[in-house]
Amino acid sequence: MRARESLTTVQKHNTPLAEAMTSSLEAFKAYSAGWKIAASKGTGAAIPFFKRAIDLDPKFAGAYAALGLMYGDGGESSRAAENTSKAYELRERTSDVPKFFAAAYYDGGARGNLEKAEQTCESWTQTYPCERLPHDFLSGFIDPASGRYEKWIEESRKVSEIDPDAVFAYAIRASDYVALDQMEEAEKATAIGTARKLESPSVKPYSETRLQLQKSPAPGRPHIAR
Repeated sequence: MRARESLTTVQKHNTPLAEAMTSSLEAFKAYSAGWKIAASKGTGAAIPFFKRAIDLDPKFAGAYAALGLMYGDGGESSRAAENTSKAYELRERTSDVPKFFAAAYYDGGARGNLEKAEQTCESWTQTYPCERLPHDFLSGFIDPASGRYEKWIEESRKVSEIDPDAVFAYAIRASDYVALDQMEEAEKATAIGTARKLESPSVKPYSETRLQLQKSPAPGRPHIAR
């Protein structure tokens, strides 16, 4: 790509996120706080913040998509589908990033169309090479549901490359390696996360991975519950 084209691409996709997703600054603040709370206290604790964002802007597609994701993580499939479907309905009112978000999660989560969700994520990564979320989706539920462990690992590595402090990526990678019986690699992944002092309630089940690996003999190591 020529320099002029690169500059055009950067300018095209340099719209402030608050402006691109909602006209309400307060709604965007609640939305941003929701993601921070999800990382530090768990997805359940983040739900009120995304609800608040929707109350402030009922047409905030990104907030519906995020709320659907939080409900899905908590096992509330009907609420997840309801909010994800609403995000999908509103996707044309927003910019590329929340549009990709809504489409990928709607197709993969609400409709179970993993192939279409993967295609959306691939387009997303091509349009926004430094965006972490499509790799989160691929490593978090699209590739696992397809049983493609190697690609699962590859996508989690991409998450870490984009955001080295993304704790879930290390946990996912450790779990993948355990499933593949590559225990040394699993321990390396958890050791990196531990060295970076990364903690999150949403990945608490993985915090004991190193201890499990050290205690469990080779053939009978348990698969880490997801």
